[in-house]
Parts: sequence; C-alpha cells; structure tokens
Amino acid sequence: MNFTEKELIETLFKLLENTKEKRTLTNQNYNNSYYNDTFKPLLNLGQAGEQLALKHLIKYYNLDDDNIKLKFNDTNKYDIKLNGVKYEVKIDEKAIKTNNLFIEFKSNNKPSGITTTKAQYYNFILPYPIPIYLLIETFKLKKLIEELKYKFIYQPNNINNYTSGYIFDINVIIKNSILI
Repeated sequence: MNFTEKELIETLFKLLENTKEKRTLTNQNYNNSYYNDTFKPLLNLGQAGEQLALKHLIKYYNLDDDNIKLKFNDTNKYDIKLNGVKYEVKIDEKAIKTNNLFIEFKSNNKPSGITTTKAQYYNFILPYPIPIYLLIETFKLKKLIEELKYKFIYQPNNINNYTSGYIFDINVIIKNSILI
C-alpha cells in the first residue's frame, strides 16, 4: 500500500499514543501475551517510522521508482537497505521533551543497537508536530561515543528491561547530522 506522508505521520502519532504505556512496561517472560500486547504494537510503530524514513530518503536522494532497490530487514543489523546502503531507523519521542537522544548498545544483557548494527547510517525521527528527520553516518556516531561526547550512560536494570544506552544532547547529534 502506498500512503501519503500525511497519512504516515498520522499513523505514527496514533501508534505513539497507543503504545505510550507499553513502552514503559517490562515483561521478563516472552510469551504470546507479551508478543500480542506489547511487542507487536511497538513493531508496528517501528515499521511506520521506517515507511516515513524511506519516503524522506527517497525525496532527499531524488530517486524515482525506476531507480529504487529496496529491502526491509527484521534483524538487529539494519532496518532499510536502499540502493545498497543500509539504514537504522529510530523514533525518539522523549527527545522532544528532554533534548536528549538515546543510542542503545545493550538489551537483555546482549549487545544490540550501535554495537551490532551493520547500517551505514542512523536515521532519527523526532516526532514534533512536523517531524524532524536526521541522518548521521554510523561511523560518526561511533566516533562521538569514542570521543565521550555523550552526557552519560543509561545503565541496565529490571525496570528498563535491562537496556543500556548512551544519552546524547540532541544538539551534538544535530551538529553531526544532515537534516532530510
């Protein structure tokens, strides 16, 4: 199905609202209930973000249908592969309230996020009323981590489902990104 950008943004905001509580829940038992009640709605949110990011990438690179080779990926390696380039797509609703961006590196005591990605770019969607789309090269993001440009490290615990990440001031990411 081919949705307009407006329809995708409306879907994104509905999914953000519908998953607000789910994004704060933890469940140590991955079972059908967890999958249907928590994981699936969050997966839908991520996929809506991927569709929005894709529209912006196509517009940014000025591609037409004849010039597009596209693959979506459901692993932790990347989300979208567009003409051979891999992208990780992240929606960070809290960033618009805190002016911080979260870059995950561990989940459930396993490497994840920036640690495992094979994406060449991270595409951040900041869901302001008119969303902002930032594109940053993964190696630049890793360089910022290496140079300790993050504010602090969010440590895992039983409340955050054992997720760890770097907390960056959003302006650090903006200065190193392309607005698309």
